[in-house]
This record gives sequence, C-alpha cells and structure tokens, in this order.
Amino acid sequence: MARTIRRKKHKYNYSHVLSTSVRIEMRLFYRYIRVPLDRHSKEGKQALAKYHSDTGFGDYRHATPPQSYRRMMNKTFVRKEKTDLAKWKKNPDYEIPSSVRVRNASWYW
Repeated sequence: MARTIRRKKHKYNYSHVLSTSVRIEMRLFYRYIRVPLDRHSKEGKQALAKYHSDTGFGDYRHATPPQSYRRMMNKTFVRKEKTDLAKWKKNPDYEIPSSVRVRNASWYW
C-alpha cells in the first residue's frame, strides 16, 4: 500500500514543523525564539515537504533500518522458530515457547 494512501486520513500536528527559530542578539547574550511559518509560504511548503519526505535518517518519523538489517532480523526470527519447531517434532512433549515476534525491524533500530 502506498504511503500516500496510508496518510490520506491521518491528522498531523504541524506546530513543530511550521516554525523556525530566530536568533535575537542582546547586549551580553543572545536568545532563540520560535517564529511560526505560514503553511502556504515558500518556506512553509518546503518544511512540510521535508517533513513528509522519505529521506532523512536518524529521525524516528522518517528513518527505516537498512535492508540488510531488516533481512538479518527476519532471518534470526525464522531460524529461531524453525529450531523450536524441529525440537517439537523430535519430542512432542517439548513445549514451544511463545515467541513475541515483532514483525517491524524498525522497533529494534
């Protein structure tokens, strides 16, 4: 399913996205204040496009683990499940532990 379909009815809180920090110089020190952006201005549109883009790494909203990491995590889970099933086939009295399989590798990332 495309991300645009999943996002279609989702409501976002853009208060942190549609604001920028401005440095105000004072006599002995400086201060940063947050200034809101208009969502229809050029800067506001760029901020929203950057927020919804799939690029950006390290921020939990955008980041997905690399394919190699996801493949490794899936193989680990499958291998553990197969060994438990093989132990059960050899010994029907063996109790298979209920594994909590998180299907999303991003949870570990």
